[in-house]
Amino acid sequence: MAGESEGNSLQSFSPKNESNTTNDINLETLRRRVRKYIEMHLYQAAIFWADKVASLSNEEAQDIFWLAQSLYYSGQYHRAAICIKSRNLHK
Repeated sequence: MAGESEGNSLQSFSPKNESNTTNDINLETLRRRVRKYIEMHLYQAAIFWADKVASLSNEEAQDIFWLAQSLYYSGQYHRAAICIKSRNLHK
């Protein structure tokens, strides 16, 4: 049955088999991607990737800056300001 095959694959997955995702993902490559999209004026794509990088890096200041910059360039000024102020990076 369909449910059985799904159940078997879910049973083989366990947290102890899960590796640290930030080690598997090269954050520097994703950061370059964000900067590339900003340079190409593809701000929505930059916002998407900047948000992912910020989440994966536990909201490092440089990643929040790139996210806020992408938001600002796309005309989302209020969201950019909130992005920075909510993390006390404006001081």
